Amino acid sequence: MIAAGGTWLSWRSEADGAVTAIPALAGASLFQAKGCAVCHTGPESAPRVNTRVSLRNAPEWAATRRDDTSAEDYLRESMLDPTVFTSPAWEGAGPFDAMPSLDLDEAEVEALIDFLLHRDAA
Repeated sequence: MIAAGGTWLSWRSEADGAVTAIPALAGASLFQAKGCAVCHTGPESAPRVNTRVSLRNAPEWAATRRDDTSAEDYLRESMLDPTVFTSPAWEGAGPFDAMPSLDLDEAEVEALIDFLLHRDAA
């Protein structure tokens, strides 16, 4: 069983119940590995295609996009179900009609949120 906690994953062996902590993949690495950097400007990168959808200053705007939605919840929803809300920054330019669904687990979502909100410890 794997459980997320900050920038660490805990692995509990089914055989002997021992717990081993391993570092989670850092948000900056995930931003590249999951393809976010193809279309989005990130805190530390420029996109490969120009969609004009910047995530660079997420701490400044993420909590303002939807009423009664925190920055964390807005980013989480955008990653897990990108069809729920279309960003006002989206101008329909790029390789997709909209943001594609990503195959992210809970630890990856949390690492990406920490990265985008400049809380990435790695």
